[in-house]
Amino acid sequence: MSQEHLDREMDRIYNTAQDNLDSETDTLSSSNVGSGTYEALREKSDFHPIPKLTGKCVKRFPEAIIIGIQKCGTYALLFFLDKHPQIAGCLHPPEPRFFDKDPDADVSYTNYLRGLSKKSVVRSAGVIKWKNSFDKYKEMMPCSFKQQITIEKDPAYFYQEFVANRIQQCAPDIKLIFIVKNPVERAISAIAMYRARSEIDKNKTVDDIVFKQGDHGKMTVNEEAVCNVTKYSDYQYYMRMWLKYFRLNQMLFIDGHKFESEPAKELNKVERFLKIALFSKKDTTTKRQFYHLTRVKRE
Repeated sequence: MSQEHLDREMDRIYNTAQDNLDSETDTLSSSNVGSGTYEALREKSDFHPIPKLTGKCVKRFPEAIIIGIQKCGTYALLFFLDKHPQIAGCLHPPEPRFFDKDPDADVSYTNYLRGLSKKSVVRSAGVIKWKNSFDKYKEMMPCSFKQQITIEKDPAYFYQEFVANRIQQCAPDIKLIFIVKNPVERAISAIAMYRARSEIDKNKTVDDIVFKQGDHGKMTVNEEAVCNVTKYSDYQYYMRMWLKYFRLNQMLFIDGHKFESEPAKELNKVERFLKIALFSKKDTTTKRQFYHLTRVKRE
């Protein structure tokens, strides 16, 4: 089932539920039910009202990861999601770079996780190193309550198959969020970033970087362009890797362009995907399509 089909089905389900609620509350409003009860029902118009935060605030491993895509708005997405009272976003550091570290240490990584499942970790040097790494990774996460979802983001994860394998071993049911933009615009944005870092010659034009002279003098896309600016825009190539390890219903795809023009709508998609309260709403008091965070009373 395609993501577009899933989105349409989710919208249909949500709209049906909303229509049913409107019908029920209209009936209540015309009856002798007190206004307080009526307003309370209106506040519960989405599937998941915001719960009261209880228990201890502790560091937890992520239940969702924004996997990518580079230069498509991963930080902005996490920044705005972190405003939600049911989300604890890892903003410091903004990219933990945990699952893509030590690419040649997969065996000890697997042995460490197997040891956890058996409650008897093998005491090899490599395994102990991973135990320490996991402890440090957990400490990077923000403090959260049990009613909250911890999310981290790292667009570098998207491009490495061994990362997909590691995440699947560690958290097979984790939810993955991808924010994507037009691949050409992504490549141009990447070039601008690498130029600013002096990693690309500032005297070269975009065409100089992206194209190369092929057979018979024809210009073709340079798939080996510096800093992978073209290769990293070939989304389908990398998605095939992730689909080897995760189900499609564990993934959500956000339109980075719509996120700029209609942020609340795209944030609502994430909220539904995570099964939490719809918290972001479009601010209709201004001409520009900003969003404002609603002040919802917690139960």
